[in-house]
Amino acid sequence: MRAKILLILLLTLGAQIALADEIFKRTEITIYSGWSFLDIKNPNAGCLIICPPLPALGPDFAILNEETVKSSVLFGFKAGQYLNPHMEVEGNFTIAPNHGFAQTVRVVCAPGEICPLIAFPDFLKQENFVAYNYDGNFVYNILSGNIRPYVTIGAGGVSTDTQEGVRTNFAFNFGGGAKFYLGKIGLRFELNDHLIPNYFLTDKTEHDLQLQYGVVFGL
Repeated sequence: MRAKILLILLLTLGAQIALADEIFKRTEITIYSGWSFLDIKNPNAGCLIICPPLPALGPDFAILNEETVKSSVLFGFKAGQYLNPHMEVEGNFTIAPNHGFAQTVRVVCAPGEICPLIAFPDFLKQENFVAYNYDGNFVYNILSGNIRPYVTIGAGGVSTDTQEGVRTNFAFNFGGGAKFYLGKIGLRFELNDHLIPNYFLTDKTEHDLQLQYGVVFGL
């Protein structure tokens, strides 16, 4: 009985080693979907329809201009190459096609005052825009079997296609996830944060947290 158990363990270990060796030599393609949790609020966005963008026109009232960006579904693919059983280099391209953008310009009166432009309504502009992420990453697989938790770090860019044109920003990214191999295919889950140091709407550092889930193919 002990001999049979030992034989099963040896065969299992051999299969794991063979799988690890096969994975080490291969290129991988991941196709995924997910969600971008980008959430930006810019309460002092500057002039669009009222110029110049004065924060206060007098002691009694002020004109406020606020921009917001909301989350979007995303789609993408990754192409990676193993360097050894634990390390990979990987390229990534993502499309987030449905970020909601809203701009509100309104007149706000001081408490107890009557606005001179009381008939001027809030102006609301709404649209959707597309964002493209493209980056190169280093992936470190913590384990080398058919279940592989990993961490990743990289850098690239994000281009945002708005009605005013395409705006491009540099971005870092870091995160982690896990791959579950079933031969040459498997499942992959990842959570990462794209850190944008100088986002074009706010000129400040913004975070685009992304959840990704998809299928990985070994070539």
